[in-house]
Amino acid sequence: MTPYGAPSPYAYIIPVPNDTVGLIIGKSGETIRRLQNESGAKIQVAKVPIKDKNIRNVFVEAEHEKYVAAKEAIDKIINDHKRANDPQIYIGEANPFGEPVLSVRISDKYVGLVIGKQGETLKGIAMASDTKIYMPQKNPGEATIQEVANSKPSDLLIRVV
Repeated sequence: MTPYGAPSPYAYIIPVPNDTVGLIIGKSGETIRRLQNESGAKIQVAKVPIKDKNIRNVFVEAEHEKYVAAKEAIDKIINDHKRANDPQIYIGEANPFGEPVLSVRISDKYVGLVIGKQGETLKGIAMASDTKIYMPQKNPGEATIQEVANSKPSDLLIRVV
């Protein structure tokens, strides 16, 4: 049974992580209303999580095309949340992400600009490029080199000089 009554051929269930429900609903229901308006689907979130799981069901009732639009929008919210909460930058003694893929050299006098206040510029680069960045606490041999590296072979590595 869905919140809209008996199941219909247009009723879908999307399991979502419980910690993203607030993002899907939004302040005073603003986000869920926007999702419904943009997709044309009826969307409702289960009031309680599935027992013994960190999952909550989102009920969507719509024709398949509208359901797909709603699901893509919900998936984007979930993926953006995961990316925002995934450590993008690591500063320390050893690179936890693996071998770097690409190097970009930047003059020592611009290192502070690249890092930004409290690392905000570097975090922005990592988020925008969907990369992991590593910066050694100490220079790795050459006096002016700091390394910023990435975890995936397809991702960006930045070397700051």
